[in-house]
Amino acid sequence: MKTIIIPTDFSKNALKAFDFASDFFTGSDYQYLICTTYTIPSGGTSSLFSLLEQLRLQAEEEMNQFMELIKKDYPLIYQSSKSFVLQGWFTGQVNALAQEEMADFVIMGTKGASGMKEVLLGSHAADLINDLSIPVFAIPFEYEKSKLKSILFSYDGNSLTDKTVSFINGLSKGFDLPINLFHVRRKADAPIQNWGAIEDQFNNRHISLYEAFADTYEEGLKSKIADLNAILVLVSRKKSFWDRLMKRGQSKKAIMHLHMPMLVLPEKG
Repeated sequence: MKTIIIPTDFSKNALKAFDFASDFFTGSDYQYLICTTYTIPSGGTSSLFSLLEQLRLQAEEEMNQFMELIKKDYPLIYQSSKSFVLQGWFTGQVNALAQEEMADFVIMGTKGASGMKEVLLGSHAADLINDLSIPVFAIPFEYEKSKLKSILFSYDGNSLTDKTVSFINGLSKGFDLPINLFHVRRKADAPIQNWGAIEDQFNNRHISLYEAFADTYEEGLKSKIADLNAILVLVSRKKSFWDRLMKRGQSKKAIMHLHMPMLVLPEKG
């Protein structure tokens, strides 16, 4: 059985994660851990215990109301779900829950960077992806199942673990979507040499390789995904495409403006 964590802030955008889960991950093989967190706002030091108790009660009430909504609109998910109201830093609490419950992956709704709340939500998603050792799906408000046409995998030319390949192959089969490998090639970069080996890793599934020539990874990414309806897949590891994107504030902001589902797969090394 697969265990899926779905964090929520009770917003309409958070429901996009449930849309995605109900489209692709429902049935007796899945269980869902629906969680929210609360913590003392910055600078809140007076009457600490009383404030924490108020925040806990408010979070529990909101979670109860939210679960009633899930019961009504996503009954298959509700039937196999457990809810958690957790005190503490968002990323740390989700990470602890993932380890305690041996979760397989996270599905999280995200928003673009067009306001303070949206910036915070986007930062939560980015921080979660950086800190977790399990895959994270980030689902934007614009997500619609009918628009998905392919899996766009950002390939850096390095070897992939069997676990990563298996996960992507599983998505391709389960979502009935072709795999397109996408490589950003800068002026100083050598062309990909191991194309045949990658085809073998994917069991010779029908995959295509696309290259974008650009000065930066961000520019190459934008040029390729401008008109695509795809799930963007990135590998998170040192010196990876994702690592480069997240090192600078402007890069993080650019990721938050993507209006397509994104999956980040962690790899060591």
